[in-house]
Amino acid sequence: MKVKIGNIIKYAVYLILLLDCNFLMMTVIGRRFQIMVLLSILLLVAIGLVPKYKERIACEISGLNKYAVALIIMLAFHFIYAKLHNGTPTSVFLNSSHYYMIFFLAYSLVFVFSYDGGTDKFWKFITVFSFAWYSWLLIQYFAYGITGNIISPYLKQAGLLINNFRNGNLRLEIRVIGHLAIIYNFDRFYNQDRNRHKIVSLLMTIYGLIVMFLVEQTRGYQLAVLVAIAVLLACYNRKSKKFLFTFLIVIIAAVIIYRTQIVSSFIASIFEGDNATGYFRINGMQMFWNQFLKNPLWGYGFQPTGDYVYSSLGVRQFNDNGFVGILGQIGIWGFILFGMMVIRFGRIIVKLFKKKDFQRATILLGLYVYMLLTAISLICYWNSTCLLCPILWALFEYEYSQHLKVEGNNK
Repeated sequence: MKVKIGNIIKYAVYLILLLDCNFLMMTVIGRRFQIMVLLSILLLVAIGLVPKYKERIACEISGLNKYAVALIIMLAFHFIYAKLHNGTPTSVFLNSSHYYMIFFLAYSLVFVFSYDGGTDKFWKFITVFSFAWYSWLLIQYFAYGITGNIISPYLKQAGLLINNFRNGNLRLEIRVIGHLAIIYNFDRFYNQDRNRHKIVSLLMTIYGLIVMFLVEQTRGYQLAVLVAIAVLLACYNRKSKKFLFTFLIVIIAAVIIYRTQIVSSFIASIFEGDNATGYFRINGMQMFWNQFLKNPLWGYGFQPTGDYVYSSLGVRQFNDNGFVGILGQIGIWGFILFGMMVIRFGRIIVKLFKKKDFQRATILLGLYVYMLLTAISLICYWNSTCLLCPILWALFEYEYSQHLKVEGNNK
């Protein structure tokens, strides 16, 4: 039986996605992110060595190439600065920069989309995997809540930390894949007229939301996902029945929010009580912003300590303070790297809506809103969200290239 290189690349990409979740928390993978980055680079090299594969994605990767150049320049300059100014060991620099370098996975993702003839199989994988992921997280959550037992081999080996608890309950991340599955399934349910699996999509949306609120318990993710859903709910209502339905949902939601004081309670949870992290993050953001103003080209730079820096305020993590934290780490390069994503993706969405390509535009808009809101405190250059960068680059560039091809064929 002949093994196709394309299939190897495809399954290797899915392997990387599974690695992000430690294979459903079944085991601890040492230097997991370094392995993910190394595999991404090896896959990129493999694609480049096969002329027909390289030619297949040539039109889809021009935007990726520009971002890759900016990323490589940033890492090269910061490597020199980290060595000469901060005395950061090479191993520590590589360990801290893998959140940025995982971007190179975008090339292989674009190849997978092209190889499969679209993104449908990718989203099917995300949906099926997320169902298994949500279920396993719920099992562990209730097992610990009822019996106090840890059944996940990963959690047994890694050990529980204070961050694994909130409101007296076990707290587990559903990772970026789990969030993307919620947004995608809601869009497929609400905005894709030809979807034959609307009930499945709705159930997956609800299932994901339950796990996000019950098990993950991270307010920043809750806000980002809910606002993304709200935008999807409002952005595409051509039919009168759908418009009326949306209008009623908005009115009901507004009444519930007003009567239950959800907004004030949400703000209070951030700034009051034992789980309040608002003031802690505000102090951290102020510190990082001041460092950016003091040293706009470099910020603190990559530290010998890794993802955090010691200060008079105590330990502050760069990535835990969102976009401002990234500015504090890499200086003006944060504006360049994240700004390229914001501008490029925004332009693609506007063009798709202008051309009335709603099937592509709506899901990309939902993902765009999620990206912007997670940038407040959970930006896509850290542990839980770093896969968001390559996945979004691949989706936006591929879908836009397909739109241009269809538009060209219709002329």
